[in-house]
Amino acid sequence: MIKTAILSFAFLCFVLAGFAQAQDTATRQEPDAAKNEVLAKAYGDGDLTASYDAFPTLHPLVVHFPLVLLLLAAIAQVAAFFVFKRELSWVTLLLLAGGFIGAVVAATLVHLHTQGLAERAQQVLEIHETYATYTLWLSGIAVLIKAISHFYFKRRLMAEIVTVVVVVASATFVSLAGHYGSQLAYVEGIGAQGRFIEQHE
Repeated sequence: MIKTAILSFAFLCFVLAGFAQAQDTATRQEPDAAKNEVLAKAYGDGDLTASYDAFPTLHPLVVHFPLVLLLLAAIAQVAAFFVFKRELSWVTLLLLAGGFIGAVVAATLVHLHTQGLAERAQQVLEIHETYATYTLWLSGIAVLIKAISHFYFKRRLMAEIVTVVVVVASATFVSLAGHYGSQLAYVEGIGAQGRFIEQHE
């Protein structure tokens, strides 16, 4: 039990470290007139922490959870073949469950609806959504298979091999979805400050 607690704490520290970001103030640019309304809404009270209603969508805030959790689940599942088999099996199951829940929330509750995209951006969006759908299904299947392997088959080798294949596939697809999602945001400019996002009052 102590091993499980230590491993869980180590994974939590790793996840939190992944979310830390450094800001390069040397390359910061002054906002143009088109951004003033968004910035006024976000920082109107003088606080540098924007409230949730300042974000045009919560999708980018939520989508990082399945990305990190499913990647860590794949690492834990592979590591369980060599060390801490029982403890890492629990850690993998919990990471998969968290990743699946995060994927469901990202794909449904905070799904990004776009409008007026250029043809290339629309194609990139469709690829992103395809990989996100694969991630959603595979992560759900991975939770089910891991639970069966852990509780019913008691982590027998063949069950764990099937599990690792599905978990690694899920991690691969979430990585691809993340790649195309970041391409949408940083190359195509979709979503930043509400650009090309359907606005509902």
